[in-house]
Amino acid sequence: MATLYEIEQEILSCIDEESGEVIDFEKLDAECDGILQEQEVLSGLVKKLVDENAAQAISQETYIDRYNSLVDRYESQQTKYDALQKRKEQRQIQAAAISTCLDALAETNLLRISFSETLWNTVIDHVVVYADERLVFHVKNGAREEVSI
Repeated sequence: MATLYEIEQEILSCIDEESGEVIDFEKLDAECDGILQEQEVLSGLVKKLVDENAAQAISQETYIDRYNSLVDRYESQQTKYDALQKRKEQRQIQAAAISTCLDALAETNLLRISFSETLWNTVIDHVVVYADERLVFHVKNGAREEVSI
């Protein structure tokens, strides 16, 4: 079993170095969606260029230059997309590993976390209080935890 120090290091590796926040998969998904939309536009431009070349006389040199330019842009976007997908997969693996470690620690009661405002703001998105004396904690990773009071 990993030491508490190793677990701490694993948790810290899942924190974005620039912002100091836990990686937000929604941001990665949004970036991927933007790239896919750009690729769709580029594909449309290639199709339009091919259709234009078939319908009217275009200098083949001009056609090839424009075609290669569009293909290069598309391939550049694909490279970015692949890198983002790989990064997301790595973060998902890390998040699963952290979850497993934390679950194991919770079972052995070795993890003693004292309340801090920073920890609360890092982990909890919001809490819903119901009239039937239930609290539902919405965690920033999308999880929910319901507690009766």
